[in-house]
Amino acid sequence: MGFDHVYAILRLSNSWVKVSHNFAYTEVQVIPLGWKWADAVDGELQKFTVDIPYNQKRYGFGAMTCVETVKGLLGISNWRVVTPKQLRRYIDGQKT
Repeated sequence: MGFDHVYAILRLSNSWVKVSHNFAYTEVQVIPLGWKWADAVDGELQKFTVDIPYNQKRYGFGAMTCVETVKGLLGISNWRVVTPKQLRRYIDGQKT
């Protein structure tokens, strides 16, 4: 199982938002609710719910990667999570 890229698909009240960071840019797509996202996603889906305090601060180190982008969206400030595989393990460990 390869873990080479991560991105987030967020559910809003009237649309889906896909956030994907690539080498040179961050792509943000707003997609209507009728979108069949499960058919369009390559790889593995990891569903989660996040409740982040509004005033939580995040401090990042190193390069801005796809993992750092998703960590920012999820409010994860663990500096040891660097690779997509580590992010997956971290999220799995946070499930209740």
